[in-house]
Amino acid sequence: MKHPITNQPSLKETGLSRQPSHANAAIAGAVAILLVGMTTAAGGNAPASSVQIRPIADFLDAQGTLPVPAELHSLGWTDPKTVRFAEVDFTGLANKWIEGNSGRIMSLGTETEGKVIERRLPDGRAEVTVLLHTKNALAWVVELESLVQPLDPYSGYLVFGHHAQDVLDGADPALGESFLKWVFINTAPGAALPDLLAEIVVGPTVETIMLSFEAHADGTLREAFGVPDGTPGRVQITQIGLFPPGKDARWPAEHIRLKVVGR
Repeated sequence: MKHPITNQPSLKETGLSRQPSHANAAIAGAVAILLVGMTTAAGGNAPASSVQIRPIADFLDAQGTLPVPAELHSLGWTDPKTVRFAEVDFTGLANKWIEGNSGRIMSLGTETEGKVIERRLPDGRAEVTVLLHTKNALAWVVELESLVQPLDPYSGYLVFGHHAQDVLDGADPALGESFLKWVFINTAPGAALPDLLAEIVVGPTVETIMLSFEAHADGTLREAFGVPDGTPGRVQITQIGLFPPGKDARWPAEHIRLKVVGR
């Protein structure tokens, strides 16, 4: 069953239970370095009193405010070269939707961990670094006609994984692991954190400095990819966005790579 989405660029949802394949080295390294050394990453040599650690729940609880399908509450990603759009349920809201609509019979076992690091700035504002690591996250990829706005991820050809509704109906889910890093300037230390999707789709309420996302997922490829439906496959996603003050955002990396497992 398809859900209409109007004037929204990118998001996703879903859930079921299966362990992902062995961890991607880049993600594992990012998690180890950023979660263990987060104070250095966020605050440099700033006095300890100027750096505060907040629970990742402060970020996760702020997500899902827009009136879109649950599987789209995690920001989606694009690859301009391949005209692909990918969703990875890094917020876990797609999994919660599957759990709720299955009467708690189904769950993907999506797990999240991370930190929110705040560094007080001289002007009274706060530099915020969100570090979010997600496991067993529902993932899917479509190929679109174009990437112009408004972007409708349901208008494309599904090439990897299955949508949340299909998983709820019994289709096999593609599950993966992801790492999100979002650095932005907030109004003050302790201030409410924004919905990332709303920041990108509706308009900014904070000053984003950088946004990066790394993920891999294992699942099955669809016929639209040019292989027999159900062929084992893998997706690897790398996204890096830089937002210099007063200038247009730059995306040095926007990759969504699909391959047949074993090739």
